[in-house]
Amino acid sequence: MALTTTVHAQNSPGPQPVPLPAPIAAPADTPYLGTISLVVDITNVTDRVLNVHETIPIKGRGITLLYPEWLPGTHSPSNPIGELAGLVVTANGKRVPWMRDRVNMYAFHVEAAVPSASVDSGRAVGAAEAIDAWGES
Repeated sequence: MALTTTVHAQNSPGPQPVPLPAPIAAPADTPYLGTISLVVDITNVTDRVLNVHETIPIKGRGITLLYPEWLPGTHSPSNPIGELAGLVVTANGKRVPWMRDRVNMYAFHVEAAVPSASVDSGRAVGAAEAIDAWGES
């Protein structure tokens, strides 16, 4: 007498996708109520590195910074985000963690622990980029 049975090691449906985050609001060309300060240090010409420091007045705790995908005079979204290095964000003089968006690699979410008057960001970028190659939403 012989019995034959089929046994499966797991009854799992397999890997399941993680839900996508809410989409980022599209940037709008509206007057900004505040003064954005931008300081660019171009003294490191040997390494072709620009050190950029930007201060952005904000209301509330959070802001999404958008690194521009398009450079003026180009015909596609080809700005080399791989040349962005050393992004440091501070609010009220204290370092603030930032998180890159899970879908849009050009978006950085900043959430201050307390409401602040401004957000400061410092970073190094490759000298081949446009000096004003940073936007916010």
